Amino acid sequence: MDYRNNRGITGVDISVALVIVVLFVGLIATIAYNFSVTSQGINRKSEAINIAIQKVEELKNTAYSDLQSGTNTEYKDKDGQTVSNGAYRITTEITRYVDSSYVSNLTAEEKSKISDIIKIVKVTVNYTVNGQEKDVQLSTVITKGD
Repeated sequence: MDYRNNRGITGVDISVALVIVVLFVGLIATIAYNFSVTSQGINRKSEAINIAIQKVEELKNTAYSDLQSGTNTEYKDKDGQTVSNGAYRITTEITRYVDSSYVSNLTAEEKSKISDIIKIVKVTVNYTVNGQEKDVQLSTVITKGD
């Protein structure tokens, strides 16, 4: 080998190395960003599910006569505290069973027998992840005897 002609690293070697480094850095940055967005989405959905479960449990612990039919909307922050316009919009819809589509084939007499013993509760929690509106829905039935 002739060591006198060894001129070290050439410009082509440096260019190829830089291209490889830039490609890997871009790939790693993209993977890290996607991981972050996915993780944030999972955390937000988990918080929304917890808020919905708490709302359903709160309604189950309410006296049956105090459950008024209709729709109610409230806002909560990430800690579950009620605020004027928070990160989570909770919509609660309470419907008497006889007013629902489930009993459309019942006669008037049958409807009067079950007129006020069952209420359907639907809780919807809306939240935003990465600019997209998402929601979680939970439904349950509350009976007069519970």
